[in-house]
Amino acid sequence: MNSAKKVSVIIPNYNGAKYISDCLSSVLDQDYANLEVIVIDDGSTDESVRIVKRFCKDERVKLIQSNHLGPNRARKSGLDVCTGDYVMFVDSDDYISKDAVGTIAEAFSSYDVDAIRFNYCDAATGKIMGPVANKQNQVIKSSKIKELLLTTYKLNSLWSQCYKRVHLVNINSFNTNLRLGEDFLTNLEIHKNTEKMLILGGKPLYYYRKNVDSITRKVDQKNVFSNLCDRITISKIAIDIANQYKSTLKGGATFAQLKMVREYLMKIAFLKNYKKRSYLEDIEKVLPCDAFQNVDQKLLNEYFKKMGIVARLKYRGIIRAIISGNYKYIWRYILLARLILRIKESVHER
Repeated sequence: MNSAKKVSVIIPNYNGAKYISDCLSSVLDQDYANLEVIVIDDGSTDESVRIVKRFCKDERVKLIQSNHLGPNRARKSGLDVCTGDYVMFVDSDDYISKDAVGTIAEAFSSYDVDAIRFNYCDAATGKIMGPVANKQNQVIKSSKIKELLLTTYKLNSLWSQCYKRVHLVNINSFNTNLRLGEDFLTNLEIHKNTEKMLILGGKPLYYYRKNVDSITRKVDQKNVFSNLCDRITISKIAIDIANQYKSTLKGGATFAQLKMVREYLMKIAFLKNYKKRSYLEDIEKVLPCDAFQNVDQKLLNEYFKKMGIVARLKYRGIIRAIISGNYKYIWRYILLARLILRIKESVHER
């Protein structure tokens, strides 16, 4: 094992007292010794800091305290002081397997790559998530990395990847104020110049806990529209980037990003007492008619022609409405989604 290489583990924390002890224990109990652990407490008001300070008796652990600036800026604070050859991020309510750091360090020494993507597991269900779950390792090149980033969710998370620290210098996206999708934008910037990435098959190295209390998961009018606004911002940036690439990627990426906007629009259907008048007042604020003027509609229409009839019926109308700002069509689509939800709830109650 290439034990000369140091691995920096950066842990942003905000009010994570419930799980921070489990998280830190899993990191410090690694079978790979040459690591440093940097916890950035982002203005917690619970017992987090007191718990972390107990772990600081281990000289490998550093605690940085900051104001409540958000997880991405907290990660940037960790990057500013870390000294490892490789960097991985772990959220304070998650944990990693005992051999995670060693497995990643060994993989870097065996493969000539700039980053490693590893499988993770839903801690509640045991479901393994990853591009090649339970399959062999594979190295993907720049074009495939960009395809996965722009057309799927498979490379979005910072915590499911490990990076050479040299590629994380001067990344502007760490300063984003977005609540939603900040990981995705950061990975877009990081992987702009990534030549090769190892997709690490086999067992999961990371265990993810879904935080049901997360503000981004709350279903209320303010939160739904805030998330939608962030999603539109992200998708516009992604489409602009896709427009720089070959047409085959551009069409797929444009469709995928608009489909994601559609998914967040459909969350309006969960606002049961939300009326059309309020909708018309709110929607234009986050989705102006010229929001997606960067879309190559001719190329998008060609992409639709390649789709099956069912998928075309499901997506073409609503995506065209999103592009043109046809708010009335979108509202009818939301009403249909609301009806489907009521039917599902009725069936479930029986």
